[in-house]
Amino acid sequence: MRITNGQVEHILGAYLNRVQRTAQKSTGESGAPHDRVSLSSRAADIEAARQHIASLPDVRADLVEHFRRMVARGDYRVAAVDIAHAILAHARAARAAHD
Repeated sequence: MRITNGQVEHILGAYLNRVQRTAQKSTGESGAPHDRVSLSSRAADIEAARQHIASLPDVRADLVEHFRRMVARGDYRVAAVDIAHAILAHARAARAAHD
């Protein structure tokens, strides 16, 4: 299964949004806090990871060039069963993302 930077960033963003909504819910209509929310250093680590992932390229040019050369030489061979497994894994991941 291929996990893209965008997917990881989406998951981390959803987590941070949930943390922020929880922090916002802790204040009443008057704006005075009713509960105290304290974020762990893990939230900062997650934000740092999200920023790092966002800075990574979506395409690894070195791998693209490697496989482009293999295809050009006729050395790149993939078994049909491997292709079928990849298609099914992608379909399962897409369905899970919508559930």
